[in-house]
Amino acid sequence: MLFRSFRGNSEDYYDPRNSFLNDVMDRRCGIPIMLSTIYLEMAARLNFPLAGVGMPGHYLVRHRYFDIFIDPFEKGQVLTIEQCQERMHKALGHELPFERELLEPAPKLRTVMRMLNNLRNVYAATRQFTRALRITELALALNPETEGEWEVVLASDLRQRAGLLMELRRYSQALATLERYLELDPKADDALKRMLEPAQVMLGGSNPWDIQVRDPLFAQRVAQELVGGGVSRLAQRLEAQHAAVPHGDQQAAGHFCKVRGEVRIGSLGGRRAYS
Repeated sequence: MLFRSFRGNSEDYYDPRNSFLNDVMDRRCGIPIMLSTIYLEMAARLNFPLAGVGMPGHYLVRHRYFDIFIDPFEKGQVLTIEQCQERMHKALGHELPFERELLEPAPKLRTVMRMLNNLRNVYAATRQFTRALRITELALALNPETEGEWEVVLASDLRQRAGLLMELRRYSQALATLERYLELDPKADDALKRMLEPAQVMLGGSNPWDIQVRDPLFAQRVAQELVGGGVSRLAQRLEAQHAAVPHGDQQAAGHFCKVRGEVRIGSLGGRRAYS
């Protein structure tokens, strides 16, 4: 019954509404992780032992005790391990090696953080920086800040926060966040360390809310360096595909349209930035 009502939204994969559970329930479509969440909730109410699988590029569902994998995005298709590998490589390419460990059950907190990261990537790529920052603050609030995996996640989120604050011209807050990030990640790339000293000079002042930025282009370079990574690649692909769409062609992949006051991105095809 579930798959008669719900479907994967491959047409508008990067629509932010695909990552809001209430919208997914209303519209009956979404991305893999949200459809899997609904599937898992139904299984829990039936006392059926299923778990989420945080495989990179494509979230899945699995049986807790057997190697049975389910793809709610594809109407509940049952997958073998080899087919799971194909799903991952289709989404991300072959650079990331596939390992059986990627098919282990995912903790709930890790799943929630992935949902937030999905939204942040789309908002940042479409320059909705205020919304991206709001999502980043939620991720930081949820982080238990323990050593190991969560410390790495914390450092990454702080880096993203600093870049978004730079984009929003909240420079004093960005600098404080950047300094905390570098404390957590002393092995951060040298480019950021080289940027920090002139940033301190540029952003310094007795009143942090009355800063005269001497070089806005420098601040923009810092922001791009911080946000960087997958978000920049996603934004570049959006721009490239948008430029390739003939004027007035509202069906072509990569088109932009206004939805509830926010940018909605059409299906990109190929590699996915979130899942």
